[in-house]
Amino acid sequence: MRMKIKVLFAFFCLLFQNFISEAQDFTRFYADSAELQSATRFLPLANGKFWIGGNRLPSSGDELKAWVCLLDNSGFIQKRFRFNLSGYQTLAGMGLLPDGRLTCVFSRKAISGITENYVAILDSQQIFSVQRIADADNAVLDDAFVDYGGKVLVCGFKGFPDPEGNNFFVTRIQPLTGASDWIFDNGVSQNDHIKNVIQTADGRYAVCGDVQQDTYNPYVAKLDTNGQLIWDIVLTSPWNDGSQKLAEDSLGRIWLVGETSTSAGPLFDNALSLISPGGQLLWQQVLGSEGQDAAFLIRKAGTNGFWVGGYSNASTSGQGPISPYLMRLNSLGQSLGEAFWPFTSPSPVYDFAVQGDTVFYFCGISGTQAYFMKRTQPALNQVFVTGTDFRVSEREIETDFYSHQPIRLFDVWGRGQGLWQPGCKLQRPGEIFILRNAKGQARKILPALF
Repeated sequence: MRMKIKVLFAFFCLLFQNFISEAQDFTRFYADSAELQSATRFLPLANGKFWIGGNRLPSSGDELKAWVCLLDNSGFIQKRFRFNLSGYQTLAGMGLLPDGRLTCVFSRKAISGITENYVAILDSQQIFSVQRIADADNAVLDDAFVDYGGKVLVCGFKGFPDPEGNNFFVTRIQPLTGASDWIFDNGVSQNDHIKNVIQTADGRYAVCGDVQQDTYNPYVAKLDTNGQLIWDIVLTSPWNDGSQKLAEDSLGRIWLVGETSTSAGPLFDNALSLISPGGQLLWQQVLGSEGQDAAFLIRKAGTNGFWVGGYSNASTSGQGPISPYLMRLNSLGQSLGEAFWPFTSPSPVYDFAVQGDTVFYFCGISGTQAYFMKRTQPALNQVFVTGTDFRVSEREIETDFYSHQPIRLFDVWGRGQGLWQPGCKLQRPGEIFILRNAKGQARKILPALF
């Protein structure tokens, strides 16, 4: 009887310890005998554990290497994995196959100088296979995920000899062999780049990236299941804007997050765009603070709206290093509040996950170390303010019909209710117009008359 009581007591103590461990927030740092280490992707598992991976510069070498680890539910490393290939390596992405095993996509620079790309399959004990991806040589990859059918989608860009420049690169591959089903490699500008690909509810794929025109501008496209283009759109503006990640809502609309240099300087603001199911821009919004703000990730909330993760130094009034932040958006794209976690070193966010609208995970790099953090039910406060009243860019010089004098024409984007809408043209010189950025600071003074 006493033995049974002792066993039951030990069992309940173990349950209590597990409950406390799961309930506690944490921030883990990983250096792993490296001069520099980043965590770029992670995946929560049903058993409470995590796959995490990224890139590291070993203390004993000068070539970056991809790394993958299995973590317990408190973020401690249980097992490390390395890809036994020579050359400079970078991790592009990871996903779970239908059988529960992990697939990773990584690149390496071969002795020949060619950038080779590989797909690996592993479980918690071993690496089963590493296959070279067909027709992906010299592609620079940014992201990878597993679709509903167990195929792997990878994206990035592929360089071509001048004058072609870089083209988009998206391919769907067989994880067991590395064979490609199809490749999307269209081009729009001299430098084209796909950063994210998702599968939409209709089984097709949505992608986002950047193109270089007069400035860098976001690009969004819809592909069918054979990789053929259905529609695409470039979100043109006079600023350097970048896209990062996208998500689909219940109406089939595409929500895009990224950053915009509305201050026309080294500081960025969060950018949010909504695209219709047919590829039309519905609106754009800029949210920012006094410092640097960039939205890197977006996840659907359990209720209406989205969670956005990124980096900001708003909690230090723009004076401290960038650190992780969380923002809750309603279904209209309005912020319901943000939470900030200041770090002592610059700490961008590279991946982000939400569990039950109450638990949030982030990974990235802080200083020279990879980090992985968990936060539960953070308090949200509205810090970010909505962006500028107008965006203005000079288009061309024409001759006024009445005065026969040269005049400057401006493209104007007016904002109503915090949302960017296509506006009118300024066609006559005269009044003074003050353009302000999202922080309320005067950007420049332009002669203009509406």
